[in-house]
Amino acid sequence: MDYISLLSHGIKRLRLDNNLTQEDFAEKIGLSVQGFRMIEIGKSQPQPSTMNTICDVFNISPIDLFLPDTTNDRKVLENIIIKKIKNYDVEKLAKINNIIDVI
Repeated sequence: MDYISLLSHGIKRLRLDNNLTQEDFAEKIGLSVQGFRMIEIGKSQPQPSTMNTICDVFNISPIDLFLPDTTNDRKVLENIIIKKIKNYDVEKLAKINNIIDVI
């Protein structure tokens, strides 16, 4: 996953975790709804000042927007992992298997 995808996913997760519509989130951070939608779908990047506003409004660190989803539900985690590795070639799967063995 690239930088833009991580950021847009993190912003969407933050919005959903706070039970906000795109309209409500955009209003809280001072963006137009269309501008916010473009950020959330990864079609544009927020300005540094917008990132600062998001972090201030939600009392988070910028790094929080780049962290992956976390869950302690075993079934959910298994499904996430299966989705991620489904299309990997044998070489990548072998590397993952070695990493799992080390853990």
